[in-house]
Amino acid sequence: MASLQRSPLAAGTYGVAHTPGAPVYPVNILQIGDGNFLRAFVDWMVDVCNGQGLFRGGVAIAQPLAQGIAGLLAAQDNLFTVLLRGIEGGQSVQSRRVVSCVAAALNPYEQWSAMHALACDPVLRFVVSNTTEAGIADVEEAFVPETCPRSFPAKVAMLLHARFQTLGGAAAPGLVFLPCELI
Repeated sequence: MASLQRSPLAAGTYGVAHTPGAPVYPVNILQIGDGNFLRAFVDWMVDVCNGQGLFRGGVAIAQPLAQGIAGLLAAQDNLFTVLLRGIEGGQSVQSRRVVSCVAAALNPYEQWSAMHALACDPVLRFVVSNTTEAGIADVEEAFVPETCPRSFPAKVAMLLHARFQTLGGAAAPGLVFLPCELI
């Protein structure tokens, strides 16, 4: 199967639901986690809301580990397909939607400066996360501002500290954290 690309999607080549002519909005959501759950839950909802004019959100996905799917997403213009199957009104339903709200996929271990810049952007408003017990553990590690820390708490602390320093301390625009962890 060929990888997804924005121009064939806009031309209707794929024959799936999507938001026609969907703009890539400025990133106002940082998603820490690249798994199926967040992509099919959060990103799908953002994409549908964007398509209905209820939201104008761009998402940046940050993979939580050094190995992840940021490169694979970037190779297909950050597009992916969500397949929904279920029952609606007593009838079986199935739909496919190409999600186009993702503006960037980052590997913070290789692109820490991009993560830092995103955290310091006043347009950023939400942080969505889904990490494991191992990722959320309190691990002692050195503070090296130019290097991505291993643990989720250290990543968040460093990004919040950078935002605080860059955007004027207490006057900095706040962030809404939406944790989706099951722990």
